[in-house]
Amino acid sequence: MEEEKKKGIPAPMMTSIALILCGLILVIWPRKVQEFIMTVVAAAIMMIGIFYIIQYLRKDVRKDFYRKDLTTGIFAIILGVLAFIRGDMIAAVVPTVLGIVVLYSGVAKLQNAFDLLRMNANTWIPVMVSAGINIVFAVLMIIKPEMFNDMLFMFLGIGLLFGGITDLLSMLFFNKQTKDLVKADQSKEV
Repeated sequence: MEEEKKKGIPAPMMTSIALILCGLILVIWPRKVQEFIMTVVAAAIMMIGIFYIIQYLRKDVRKDFYRKDLTTGIFAIILGVLAFIRGDMIAAVVPTVLGIVVLYSGVAKLQNAFDLLRMNANTWIPVMVSAGINIVFAVLMIIKPEMFNDMLFMFLGIGLLFGGITDLLSMLFFNKQTKDLVKADQSKEV
């Protein structure tokens, strides 16, 4: 019993606490997290660019002709600088591109609904409704990408919070049940 107290906080409990803290951070400061991630991505892209330039400078051009290491390196550094300066603009591209995909999906569902209607199938209405919802969400994603970025990070935060809290609760319930079983077994032995 004394050894258990000296071990400190168990790793699964630490993981649960970390999930809860990360979830809270994502829910409370979604934009700050996005900015931080874009800064890290920008730095990584610039480091890749530097790596390619160094690789270009170390090679014998006569033996390794028409490799685009310098081009790739310069391009990556410029892209990294742009991501650093205008990370918000680059982050806005993701929901816009996803919005275009969702829009295409909605229009395809719209055709399916009309096809079902033309076949006199009574299932065309739910397909038409889902197509309309798809199209509305797609248009919103394209027009208001920043709103969907915030929502994305908030939903990630909510997911992490839920996972951390439920992990913690199940661990506590499991530990209590295990202790109760051990006590019951010990009382049977005596």
